[in-house]
Amino acid sequence: MRTLFFVTAILVSGCISNTSDLDVEPSFNKAIALNGFWDGQFNQSGEVRMLFYEGEIYGTDGSSGYRGTVSYDESTEEVTMSMRLLGITTSEESGDFIVAGGDSTLRSFSGVLVTQPSDMNTIAGNYTQASEGGSLTLDTDGTWQNGSALWQLIGTWQMGDYKVVIGQSGDHDVFVGSGPSGCTFKGDIYLLNDKYPLFEVNMYERSSCSGFNLTAGQSTRGFTAVTGTDEIEMYLTLNGELIIMRFAK
Repeated sequence: MRTLFFVTAILVSGCISNTSDLDVEPSFNKAIALNGFWDGQFNQSGEVRMLFYEGEIYGTDGSSGYRGTVSYDESTEEVTMSMRLLGITTSEESGDFIVAGGDSTLRSFSGVLVTQPSDMNTIAGNYTQASEGGSLTLDTDGTWQNGSALWQLIGTWQMGDYKVVIGQSGDHDVFVGSGPSGCTFKGDIYLLNDKYPLFEVNMYERSSCSGFNLTAGQSTRGFTAVTGTDEIEMYLTLNGELIIMRFAK
């Protein structure tokens, strides 16, 4: 069994778009061309994992959280990003659970998209943060052209002392998760576009967990996907918080 890579909760602003991916890019949203999962490094060190979806950024490098926007100029191949960098505030070894938030620092990026015949595209350029700066390189993880189906998520997934069980119920999936100290979380998963790996998530219960708990009547929306390493990742936001969870079978 593989183990959990990370779970991140980030205090941020903004909301998640719930629209499905488009087969043809509209002229007003060229950032759709960047949709997908990206792995890379700041200053040629560490590990960065980001999800780009319809111009929004969700990511972490394991020690900080990232939330922001990305844009793409098709004529020049230029990529620009505006990201909020948030420090880690809480961690939990039993589930590799990380919370980042509090004061944030703005990090701006300007670079180019280098397309490859194999669809393994690269974004490379430089960022600035206050009076400092450096480089950022990101590569697609090769999964965005994978299709999606509800059955792909069915089963029991584990991350340390946490687990989530997913089953199908009619036209959508349902999930029930549990963890130490009575932590529970529940929700629904819906198909977005079967040409791409991303699903829509609605989590309507999360309580007694060490972070990102919901009060009665609250719910939060986001995304999940099966990664190239046969893990699932969940990205959800509510009231300025973002949580990222990864599980393996």
